Amino acid sequence: MQKKTSPEELVGVNPLLDCEKDSDAWQGLLRQTEPYVPQENQSLSLVLPVPERNESVVFYQGKSYYYPKQTLTTLKTYEKAHNFLDYPALTRVLRRLNCFGYYRMPMVSFTSVLFPLGKPNHTVWINPFEIVELKEEGPFTWIHLCNGPTIKVCLTSQTIRNYAEIALLILATVERDHFSTGMIGPISPLSVLGVPDTPFARSLSQRPRLQKFPLPLRLLKEAYEKELALQTILRFGYQSGLDRWNHRAFFDLFDQ
Repeated sequence: MQKKTSPEELVGVNPLLDCEKDSDAWQGLLRQTEPYVPQENQSLSLVLPVPERNESVVFYQGKSYYYPKQTLTTLKTYEKAHNFLDYPALTRVLRRLNCFGYYRMPMVSFTSVLFPLGKPNHTVWINPFEIVELKEEGPFTWIHLCNGPTIKVCLTSQTIRNYAEIALLILATVERDHFSTGMIGPISPLSVLGVPDTPFARSLSQRPRLQKFPLPLRLLKEAYEKELALQTILRFGYQSGLDRWNHRAFFDLFDQ
């Protein structure tokens, strides 16, 4: 039987960063970071809020970068560089569809996803496929990543798995709707996702939400495209000084 890795051994592999407070490890990391420039053809691994500051550290495959803004602002500033879908539009659609939860909505592209661990504005954002395994220690959980530090957060491992499961379900639905060409798409989210061979990913592959899509083919895609069109019209209205234009009225009009 394979020996399980202890939290202490995880720290030996990667430096530990407590996401709640500053430390020598944090200061050492910040000394090594470079100014943030989006990396071509690479998925983000992790975005961390710097403790007690409105600043972020961005990770690509172990390489860290600094940006002087909160985490969500950082992600939205480079939304197009990472091919993320429009975050406000997608969030409204996901909430309206009422099968992906209501809080902690992820940032999604056609090939990758980042989910938040707390209130989105300034929290940890993680690519679920970068997580190797979780280890609980009292009220905290250590998150060991493939390409990045080991981080310590004040959440249970079950909560993190729930957030990751929903994020991957959303990613799989977006991928299926975007890439399917026929009338019948894949049946299982797992058949769309390329699940890595890690303890965390293997545990997620057994989760009930990832066994079957909750929506018909292309329903999410069509709802998102409608929401984007609505946002464009509303933006034009605001710029034209038409203050009475509102999202609810135009959504009802579009939905007829």
